[in-house]
Amino acid sequence: MKEGFIRKNLKKLVEIGLRDIERKIGIRIEDEEMIELTAERVYREMVYQIKVSLINEINEKRKGIDRA
Repeated sequence: MKEGFIRKNLKKLVEIGLRDIERKIGIRIEDEEMIELTAERVYREMVYQIKVSLINEINEKRKGIDRA
């Protein structure tokens, strides 16, 4: 899957999330840069969490092999 596709769709999700927040607090967020930065932050966090998850999974499998 292409990185650009993921980032583009994350941006859409961030916009939807920000609109929901706007409704709750009653303030309109018009700043496109804020949406871009938030989407980028979400993307980086998602990649980080996937890496951590994979490392943990590998370590668990290694522990299983060591015990055998």
